[in-house]
Amino acid sequence: LLDDALPLLWIEGELSNLARPASGHLYFTLKDAHAQVRCAMFRPRAQLLRRIAQLGEVVVRRWLDAAHAAAQIHRLRVLKQLGHAGMGAVVENQVRGAGHISASHLTYRAHGSNLPGMGTTTTTQENTMKRTYQLGERVSYEDRANPLRIGTSQFQLCGDVAVRGDVSSQFLTALLLALPLKAARQDIAIAVQGELISKPYVDITLNLLRRFGVRVQREGWQRFVIPAGSRLRSPGRIAVEGDASSASYFLAAGVLGQLHGKGQPVRVEGVGQDSIQGDVEFARVLQRLGANVRWGDDFIETFGLQPGVAALRGGVIDCIAIPDAAMTLAMTALFADAPTTLTSIGSWRVKETDRIDAMSTELAKLGAQVESGPDWLRVHPLPTSQWRSAAIATYDDHRMAMCFSLASFGHADIRILDPGCVSKTYPDYFTDFARIVQPVPVITIDGPTASGKGSIASAVAEHLGFANLDSGLLYRLTALLAQRRGVPLHDASALAELAANLWVRFDKETVLVDGMRVPPVELRTEDIGKAASTIAALPPVREALLALQRQLRRAPGLVADGRDMGTVVFPDAPLKVFLTASAHSRAQRRHKQLISHGIPSILADVFADLEQRDARDMQRAVAALKPAADAKLLDSTNLSLAQTVDAVLELWHQTA
Repeated sequence: LLDDALPLLWIEGELSNLARPASGHLYFTLKDAHAQVRCAMFRPRAQLLRRIAQLGEVVVRRWLDAAHAAAQIHRLRVLKQLGHAGMGAVVENQVRGAGHISASHLTYRAHGSNLPGMGTTTTTQENTMKRTYQLGERVSYEDRANPLRIGTSQFQLCGDVAVRGDVSSQFLTALLLALPLKAARQDIAIAVQGELISKPYVDITLNLLRRFGVRVQREGWQRFVIPAGSRLRSPGRIAVEGDASSASYFLAAGVLGQLHGKGQPVRVEGVGQDSIQGDVEFARVLQRLGANVRWGDDFIETFGLQPGVAALRGGVIDCIAIPDAAMTLAMTALFADAPTTLTSIGSWRVKETDRIDAMSTELAKLGAQVESGPDWLRVHPLPTSQWRSAAIATYDDHRMAMCFSLASFGHADIRILDPGCVSKTYPDYFTDFARIVQPVPVITIDGPTASGKGSIASAVAEHLGFANLDSGLLYRLTALLAQRRGVPLHDASALAELAANLWVRFDKETVLVDGMRVPPVELRTEDIGKAASTIAALPPVREALLALQRQLRRAPGLVADGRDMGTVVFPDAPLKVFLTASAHSRAQRRHKQLISHGIPSILADVFADLEQRDARDMQRAVAALKPAADAKLLDSTNLSLAQTVDAVLELWHQTA
């Protein structure tokens, strides 16, 4: 619907920051002398590209937003098409100035001298490369990515080794761990430039080195000396703590899960009150904000709020010691009683993505008011009525994906795009997260066309106070949008893309798609019904709608009707009902339904159409119409609507 409502523009810009993660999506920046735009092209479209542009080339893109002001950075835009328009002026100037780099290589300048051509690097990579060149190492990148090419070592030392401390403590940590190997004959000093962030992480390194026989002399946080004669010696046996930064998501869940009054304590084992990790400070911050936190020698436990506290407190939080765990605080801020300002987080801008910008963008999708600066982020509380359902982009950043899982404790439907990016540090995160979250109860009601499942599901949901999912409407909406946009019903890839970007809200008798009302009568025509049945047989379409249907599972419960709700979409539903009725009875019901909606109908034609749909639904290769192995069969041929609803409720009471 956005395509129908907004003008489409072709924008020309120079390509930079190109990334294509395992998800198949493309992420990059388009820029000119006055502005830059962060962009994404999702996999279905990206797969259609005949070639991927190189860094520095000028490309033209078609987008859905007419706003384009100079001298600012635009947030993420979703691309529809991408074309090539030659080499960009910025890179051409670099090539002329350096004389030895190609279109796929950039020049890094330090202290007035050129380094050999290397691939496009992040700030972290650039700083690492600078350190190796100081020490006589020869390291280069090729083709804008890994692997590293490491030349023969000619170690040499001239004075202190300079390292930036205001971007990441990882540079200093790496040198502290490696340089004892070269300290046999001379002291080696490391000088930190700028204020050192993540000092607790450096403390971990110093403690670890002491256990391995190396005692680093620290002069404040600006200079570290590895004494001559230092060498690494095995301590024999060493215990490794659990990761405190990853624990932050579960500790926050233990607080947020109780806000609805039905949560249970969450205990994280492997880290405790005497942990040497800086990120355990996150739990202390939660405690200061009003969270109920218990400490043990080998565990930290959270359970809702402290007695007498109605909501988490807001305020200003200095996050210099916990830059990674601070991302979790941006999520808990949504549930606070006042704005929360996170300071000293400038390092967010040079991580896997610009996390300040990414967090601002994605929080705004939820409806939150967010402000940001070079090294700070302010998040305002999000009232219950203002939560918006959203698809959260992860930017191939594991922490973005894990943080926004906590938004599921809010009051909207959350979909995490490319959740597989957590494999970088925590491949089983979502499995573990699901273990501590009590599944929302689901009643599935499957059955053939016109078996009455829609009316019965709606009545059962209303009686129990549950949400209602009419899965057939999703396929009808997809078919309707395909009809409006001229997408052929045999184009599985285009239909899947349409379905993947479908955002729908059911509000009693009203259907809203991307905020626009769709008249129910348009969805109930025979043409749309036949088209929906056709596209429902396409595996890519079913896969695209599968995630959307599961995201509609929200507290206090869900009643879902369709043809594969119990077999495919919600196989863990505690109650699965397979509703049947004779073909003649179903044809009569369908005929009356069409007439009531003002749609002309002939009973014989309706009967013939039902038989065709039944055959198509039962014979399709994917998600064929059939009862789940543990489904309760219910024949409604001789039952009224009220009697059928009572029968389902009785089955539910028996299950519960």
